[in-house]
This record gives sequence, structure tokens and C-alpha cells, in this order.
Amino acid sequence: MRANSVYDSVQTERLIRAFAGMCRSVILATVISGFVQASIFSLVYMGFGLGNVGLIAFLVFLCSFIPLIVAAFVGVIDNFIRPAVLRGSANLHPLLAFVAAFGGLQVFGFSGVFLGPIIAGMFVITVENLLSKSEPA
Repeated sequence: MRANSVYDSVQTERLIRAFAGMCRSVILATVISGFVQASIFSLVYMGFGLGNVGLIAFLVFLCSFIPLIVAAFVGVIDNFIRPAVLRGSANLHPLLAFVAAFGGLQVFGFSGVFLGPIIAGMFVITVENLLSKSEPA
């Protein structure tokens, strides 16, 4: 990343440090949140006089990570499925589809996730038509 960065070395190092700090913060926040959830649940569980508090606390702690794990899984799968479908039916390069979806989101809001790749695909087809030497039908 350092060798291929578009920023100078000072800005690149600042970016890497910020990224590392954000990663640590997210992991720490997730672990602390899971610990607090498990602690509160355990206290309530003990308040009702039920057994196996340690096991329940451990299970609550593990289950607190499920939304994070599911979100990561869905995000990864989405990055494979969407470009594959766009490439297959619209002949749109996956990188262009990815950039167009985020650009559309920025410009048009939520509907831009759909409109961005459509507009990009229409642009590509228009350029291909202008560059082709085929006769009109």
C-alpha cells in the first residue's frame, strides 16, 4: 500500500495509522459490548435464581458477535454476486459496476444504488455504438 499510494509518504502513514486505530476501536467496542451484554444478562439470570450462569454468559457473549459476522458474510457475498450478475446480463465490468453503485448512491441517494449501474451501462453501450463501424439496421 505504501509503494502504490497516491498520497505522499506522510499522508500515507497518517492514513494507515487512522485505519489501524479504527480497526482496533471497532474490535474493542465489539468485545466490550459483548462483555457488558453477557454481564447484564448473567445478573438478571442470577436474579431469577437459575443455574448455569457461566454457560449462559459465554453463549450471550458469543451471540453478541452474530450481527457482525452476518454483516461481514453478506457484504462479501454481495461483492461477488452483484458484479457477476451485472457482468453477465449487462456486460458491465465489475469495477465499473462497483464504482457506479457508490457514485449513484452519492448522487441520487438510495435509488442511486440501482440507477448508477444502469446509467454507467447505458454510457458504455453508447460509447461502444459511437466507436463501432457497423452499419445501422
